[in-house]
Amino acid sequence: MTDRLQRLIDGLLASRGRTRAWLVRELGYRNTNKGLRRLASLSFETGTDRDLGTRVAGALVVDVAMLERAWVEDVLEREVCLRAERSRDPTYYVIIRAMPAVYLRSRLDGASSADEAI
Repeated sequence: MTDRLQRLIDGLLASRGRTRAWLVRELGYRNTNKGLRRLASLSFETGTDRDLGTRVAGALVVDVAMLERAWVEDVLEREVCLRAERSRDPTYYVIIRAMPAVYLRSRLDGASSADEAI
C-alpha cells in the first residue's frame, strides 16, 4: 500500500473509530495477519487487487475512485523520484584487490560517463 493510500485508509478508519483489524474482518478474512498483509500490499494494478480495493471501499463506504486516485498519485510521485535519482551524475570508483580480503578503493574524479571511467 502506498503512503497516501495508507494515510487515507487510516484516516477513514480513525474517523469511524475503527482499526485495521476490524477492516480485515469486515473484508471476510478469518486470518487477521493474512488480511493485514493483503491490505498492506494493496495496489490497483491487477484485477485481484482492484477487487480488494472495491471491497475496501465498500467496507469504508467511500468511492473506490478516491482510493485509486491516492494510489495513482503515489505511483506518479515515485516515478518522478526515480527519474530524478537516475538523472544524477554517478560517482565512479576503482576497486583494486591488494591481497585476499584487502581492497583499495579510489574515486575517479572528472569521469562523466562509464566509458571515461574505464
